[in-house]
Amino acid sequence: MMIGLRNAGSHFRRMIAGEQPFAVAGSYFQDPGFIHGDLTGKTVGLIGCGYIGRRLIQLLEPFHVRLLVFDPYLPREMADVYDMDFTSLEQVMSVPDVVVCLVPITPATRGMLGADEFSRLRPGAVFVNVSRGAVVRTDALIERLSRGDVVACLDVFDPEPVPADSPILRMPNVFVSPHIAGETGQTYPDSSPTWSTSSSGSSAATRCEVPCFRAPWRTAPGARHRPDADDAGPWGDVNTTSASPGRAGPGIPAPGCC
Repeated sequence: MMIGLRNAGSHFRRMIAGEQPFAVAGSYFQDPGFIHGDLTGKTVGLIGCGYIGRRLIQLLEPFHVRLLVFDPYLPREMADVYDMDFTSLEQVMSVPDVVVCLVPITPATRGMLGADEFSRLRPGAVFVNVSRGAVVRTDALIERLSRGDVVACLDVFDPEPVPADSPILRMPNVFVSPHIAGETGQTYPDSSPTWSTSSSGSSAATRCEVPCFRAPWRTAPGARHRPDADDAGPWGDVNTTSASPGRAGPGIPAPGCC
C-alpha cells in the first residue's frame, strides 16, 4: 500500500533506466506521491476479510484508516469488533484510496474483478492484489491501468509467471513482485511435506500430509489437497474466515502446497 501511494515503482523504473528523478528543482513537491502518499487517515477497502484481512487490519491500526469491507460471509458482529463498515463490492471499488484484494480463488471468485469493477476505481486510487491472479480479469486491469490515473501493486498475476511481453511489466504505474508476499522461513520453520505412497508401493505422492491453510477441509483427516467444485462454503468453496495462525500444521501451508 505504501509503495503504491508513493508510486515507488515508477521511480524505481526511472532510476534503473538511468534517469535522474526530480532533476528539476521543486519537482519533488509536485509529485503525486508527495502530495497524496501518506497512508494516515486514508480509506482502505478490503475485498475479503479472512484471517489475513483481519491481521492486516491490526497492522493498519496506527494509521487510523477508515475501513470498508466486502465479505458477504463475515459475521456482521465483526464490524463492531474491528471498527469497519460492511458494504458492497461496488462501494469498495469506488470509494477507498486503497483497495486490497484478499479473496481465495474459487469458482465463485474467478474473474470477479472485471471491466465494470475497475472502471469504478477513482483517479489516484491504488489497487493491491495479494490473493490470486485469476480473481482479476487481466485484460480489464491492463485497460484501466493504461489510462495512467491509478496505481497497481501486484504480487499475483494471471498467468504466472508474468509473460515477458506483457504490457504490465512496462507500465510506470505498476509495481510487480513474483508471488512472494505469502510465506517466509519463519512461517513454517523446519517443516517439509510428508507424502504418502500409492497402493502399489510406488514413490509417487498421492496426498500432502501436512495440513494446508484457508479452510477446515484442508486440516481435517483425509482432507483433499485441492478444492473441488462441490466444496460448499464461503466464496463458493473455501471458508475464508476460519484459517488460523500457527507454525507447521493448521493455519500454515506446507511447502509446495496451494
